[in-house]
Amino acid sequence: MSSVIPRVVPVRGGDVQPTGSWLYVWMDVDTGEIAYVGGTGYDPELRAYLHVRSEDRRLGRVRATVPRYDERDFDVDPPSRSTGELTRPADAVLRPR
Repeated sequence: MSSVIPRVVPVRGGDVQPTGSWLYVWMDVDTGEIAYVGGTGYDPELRAYLHVRSEDRRLGRVRATVPRYDERDFDVDPPSRSTGELTRPADAVLRPR
C-alpha cells in the first residue's frame, strides 16, 4: 500500500509510538454503510491492519464486531488528524444533532 503523504512511524525501545489523534470511518464500498467508527493515536494503516488481523477483540474490533468483515470491501475514511474539524463521513456520525 502506498501513501501520498510520507510519514514516519516512530518505534522507540521496541514499541510503536502514537503519531497523533486520528478519526476514521469504515465505509462499505458496495452499500455505503458505515460499519465502524473509531479513533486512534497510532498510524492509520497499522490500526486498520490490527482491526482485521488481530484475534484479540480489543485490537481486532472490526474483526470481532462487523459481520462478514472478511467478505466485504471497505474504504477507511478519512483518515484525518483530529483537529476539531470533522470530515463529511465523520461529521455525519460523530457530530451531535
